[in-house]
Amino acid sequence: IEADPNAKLAVGLQQAELQISRNQFEQALATLNHLRELQPRHPYVLYLLSRLYRQLGDWQALKGLVDDLRRLRGVPREQLDSADAEATRHLLEAAGKAGDAEAVRRLWKSLPRALRRDPQLVVAHARALDACGLHEQAVDELLAAIDRQWDPALVEELGRLHPQDPMRVLGHAERWLKDHGNDAVLLRTLGRLALLAELWGKARRYLETALDLAPEPETCRLLGELLERLGEQDAALACYRRGLALAATEGPPKLPSGPREVSREEAISQSPTLTLLGQ
Repeated sequence: IEADPNAKLAVGLQQAELQISRNQFEQALATLNHLRELQPRHPYVLYLLSRLYRQLGDWQALKGLVDDLRRLRGVPREQLDSADAEATRHLLEAAGKAGDAEAVRRLWKSLPRALRRDPQLVVAHARALDACGLHEQAVDELLAAIDRQWDPALVEELGRLHPQDPMRVLGHAERWLKDHGNDAVLLRTLGRLALLAELWGKARRYLETALDLAPEPETCRLLGELLERLGEQDAALACYRRGLALAATEGPPKLPSGPREVSREEAISQSPTLTLLGQ
């Protein structure tokens, strides 16, 4: 039995599962790495490794796992791209916090071209650039991305940056009004940019219109601060109160559900990428 590779694998998988359940993560990692040497593409080994990397928050290891699978070929690209995107988002955030612009550049370059157009990754990249002090590069990336493909998340992120020349960015963003004039996110972003440019009247018009289209606490806050600046204390207080009421009715945010657990039998019968993502 000891010489039977399948028996060794089964025992090793049981051992890794037990170690993970006991939070013995270092031992589990050693066990799974050994099993991966025996069978590099075994579905359940890859699933447990990806699950362990997520529990450890070892996004570099998860990205390395994806890179290895890309080289093995024969694995559906969509599944690998999803795991790659998840790992890269976390790594970009960490590189931004560390102010490591070179790491941000390497991470972005490592992504397949198609993933560099993913809105969540574009936002993560822009935030990392901004955190590294590359503010104008972050702004220009978002402007170009929005020009290519409209996405409210990108527009929202643009409004959170602080360009050196807000008038330039405002002028560019106002071109989008032709096709998206009733988009509250765009109007709020234009309001933010007008505030940075100290165009108080324009900022007020944009924020008031955004609030009429979609009453949201953040828009109330921005408008309230502007009204305070303009000396309209009663109107500002009313705006803040409205924002608080809106926030109270929104309730707590829904937490995203994690990947479901996969049985060993199910994983073995499926492709490696399905188990890699825990889907």
